Amino acid sequence: EDYNNTGKYNQRGKEQQVKDFFEYLELAKQHNISFQNIKFHAQSFTKGIPGSSKLRDQLSRIKTVKELETVMKELLSNV
Repeated sequence: EDYNNTGKYNQRGKEQQVKDFFEYLELAKQHNISFQNIKFHAQSFTKGIPGSSKLRDQLSRIKTVKELETVMKELLSNV
């Protein structure tokens, strides 16, 4: 079902949100998106996940894409 038919958005689970982030990350790399924008979007991909406020705090202190990938992979493995 989609919004046009139901008037509601489908709820994505934590696993899908993290997978969507990695898809975004690949596109961001291909299009030379700045690290700050990638990090900002990583934080938005975590919204609605239990305990995500602490995760977003951690993400705000990350300095490299590699660190970001590691944290998001850890999140995915804890699904």
